[in-house]
Amino acid sequence: MMMKKYYLCATLFWGTVIYSSVALANEDLASSQPSLLDKKISLNFREANVRQVMDVVSQTAGINFIFDSDVGKDLKTTIYASNAKISETLDLILKTNKLRYKVVNQNTYLIFNDTADKTQQYEDLQIKTFVLKAGDPKKTQDVLKTILNPKFIYIDDKNRLITLRDRPEILQAAEKLIQVYDQPDPEVVLEVKVFEVSNEILNNLGIAIPSKVSLSPIGISAQSSSVVLNDLLNLSKDRMTVGGVSPLVTLNLQDTNGRVNLLARPSLRVKNLEKAKIVVGDKVPVITSTMNQVSSSVTESVSYLDVGLTLEVQPEIQVNDEVGIKVSLEVSNIVKEIRTNTGLLTYQIGTRNANTVLQLKDGETEVLAGLIREQERKSSTNIPFLGRLPVLGPLFSSRSKDKSRSEILLSITPKIIRRNTERLNYTNAFDSGTQNYISLNNNQNSLAQFKGEISGSSSDNPPPSAYIPVPPPQPVAQPQSTSENIINLNVPEQIISTDPLNVLVEAQSIAKGSKVLIKFDRHAFNLSDVRLMTKASQSVTYNTTLEGIEIVVNDDLKQQSLALLILQPLPGYKGKGEITLASSHDQFGHRTDRKTVEVK
Repeated sequence: MMMKKYYLCATLFWGTVIYSSVALANEDLASSQPSLLDKKISLNFREANVRQVMDVVSQTAGINFIFDSDVGKDLKTTIYASNAKISETLDLILKTNKLRYKVVNQNTYLIFNDTADKTQQYEDLQIKTFVLKAGDPKKTQDVLKTILNPKFIYIDDKNRLITLRDRPEILQAAEKLIQVYDQPDPEVVLEVKVFEVSNEILNNLGIAIPSKVSLSPIGISAQSSSVVLNDLLNLSKDRMTVGGVSPLVTLNLQDTNGRVNLLARPSLRVKNLEKAKIVVGDKVPVITSTMNQVSSSVTESVSYLDVGLTLEVQPEIQVNDEVGIKVSLEVSNIVKEIRTNTGLLTYQIGTRNANTVLQLKDGETEVLAGLIREQERKSSTNIPFLGRLPVLGPLFSSRSKDKSRSEILLSITPKIIRRNTERLNYTNAFDSGTQNYISLNNNQNSLAQFKGEISGSSSDNPPPSAYIPVPPPQPVAQPQSTSENIINLNVPEQIISTDPLNVLVEAQSIAKGSKVLIKFDRHAFNLSDVRLMTKASQSVTYNTTLEGIEIVVNDDLKQQSLALLILQPLPGYKGKGEITLASSHDQFGHRTDRKTVEVK
């Protein structure tokens, strides 16, 4: 069984004798505690000087506290702590009085003001260098500056190094962040199959009909370019030759049905959000001529045009083993050649394009089809008059039919080879302290009990305060039925305009189903924070209204604090402000308590 020693201390505070009790757990000093700050302690102080409280802790726990010369001598604290570590108690007292401590040695601690100058003067800094495996140094630097804002940071892009100089807590938090961002990018293999399926039907039936017939007189020299009119008058059928007509009749009997499959099967390994491009085809030269206006000389330049298959993909690998893929496909071919008036050769290019975004699972196959091009040509050649006869017409004509159809098919299958889930091992939340002070300590699992308020004053002539003794912690009794509502406001009579106003709502007794409304002068104060002082097992809720803070109590409460309101005086305001408490219950009626605070 753990024994407790109680020490009774009497201190003279502004002419009034203030008694306080301190209970220190009688744990063996030789036990394996990592530091003296881990010892358990119980405190009961009200309106006590902070230095005197620290003296009591020093005498009972064997810890020496040294105060910086700029620490105010009139700081006060009201605190009830039960079964709390000394470190937890110090954090509560010092932080609320804008103080911090530094470990000098194993049993000596320095107390100083939490200001930028004093922090720079006393805070010990460490230097640590992180070697990045795969992360981008500049992006990692931006993350560290945005989240942690370290005092000193330097990056070495060439060697992928980041060097920090700051408090150990900052370095530890930076290490956790770097573990998240310093992970290799996921990769995927895209198995792509591209088909060009073409189908062509050609029918050519009939006789071969000459397109022209020529008549030539016999005896005319081939070298002569002129004919005498007398020779033409003496022409007869025996002296005339016919050209362009074959002595044999040619019969066209052609029927072609072709089917061609063109297959491309690239396999691409791509990093996450990177683009990959593949081109299968030819580079067709295009010649361009330029004339110099001064010398009239002509220069020619050659450029090349990609003709064939062009495929561009960009994958996005997601944590659920799905891959989003941006696909851009272009298939082009030369339709015909065109020669210009100057003799240069150009080309008419036919293209088919497709751009889409796919969402596929790992190993799933998707086929993109429908890029179809169809062409149909019909032609017929007839002997005049004879080719149009109803029955005999086909014997004197030739008919041709050419029909072609081609289609592009794209098949794509992603296979993830490096997943995006490794960084999820480092994305759990961790405690990082407050906005102004980063710390990895977490006391949420502590069994310590705290109650009361912390207040500070820098006035040279603080007002006297009556002492109300706080008994040592007693076992919590079972809740009993409440017969009436007795709720009080505990606020100081005056504060300085730069200090917050702590409004403590204390319940001597309050019945289940009661509503408590705390109203304050909004021309004098702004609401900074609301903290319920009840236990987690007690059903008490609050909400903000236009009038103030409304607290709903669903349990019977006795002899305990209900809530702490922190009000901040408006900038430049000086005068009196009113705080009003109004409680209501269906059985016990209404009760009002009103306090006035002077802001100097």
